[in-house]
Amino acid sequence: MSPRPKFEIIVWVRRTGAFLALRDELIELAADEPHDACECEDMVDFRWRFESFAKAETAAAALVALRQRAEVDLLPVELRRPPRFRMST
Repeated sequence: MSPRPKFEIIVWVRRTGAFLALRDELIELAADEPHDACECEDMVDFRWRFESFAKAETAAAALVALRQRAEVDLLPVELRRPPRFRMST
């Protein structure tokens, strides 16, 4: 079994008339399809996951060009932590 990706890039994109073109541009800049995407109200969040910080940082650097767009929020690279389970007594 391969290890779970440790790092994640999240990009929020507001759904506007330019959404489809912007989504395609994101995928082209990231050089890969997002691992996951979900929609809430008028925002779509795209998530890319990586095994190493270096790979995540390289993809994030490519996506920085879109940070100036009003419809885009690029979040910092995140360290993915496994969920914690707590037992109550």
